[in-house]
Amino acid sequence: MTKIILKLSAPLAQQSSKEGVLINKLHSSISPVQFIKLLNQADNKVNPRTAKTNLITKAIHETLETSPEMFWYKTKGILLSTENLRLLERNRVEITLSNFEFEGIMDGGHNTFAIATFMIKKLFNLKINTWKECKQFWQNNYKEMLDLKFRILVE
Repeated sequence: MTKIILKLSAPLAQQSSKEGVLINKLHSSISPVQFIKLLNQADNKVNPRTAKTNLITKAIHETLETSPEMFWYKTKGILLSTENLRLLERNRVEITLSNFEFEGIMDGGHNTFAIATFMIKKLFNLKINTWKECKQFWQNNYKEMLDLKFRILVE
């Protein structure tokens, strides 16, 4: 079981499903630092497609490099699923991931992969081509990524 506490960048917007309490949807954004923390724990095993370098991820890299303000107009984001989420104070959520067959990055795997590999390229000048390589690199270099996080924000 993995617990992640994320600080949301935007005010929390919670929507209940038509069924009521069966499904709750939270909509927000997170900072690059929170993304680093999320990807250290979350995986995309629940997603039927595995992301890899392709035209889509190259286009996302180009947007992030040349016009990052346009990113939000070109993407639907990342869908993270969990059976256990707790709302905390100060715009934070605690996400518990315990069953990676049903929990994790359900949709937006190419977005996640493209953002992650863009960050790796910027911070370490390395090119990553597959999700497996990306996750392995992320886990091996997580602490260093957190130490270098401010380079992402100022470059």
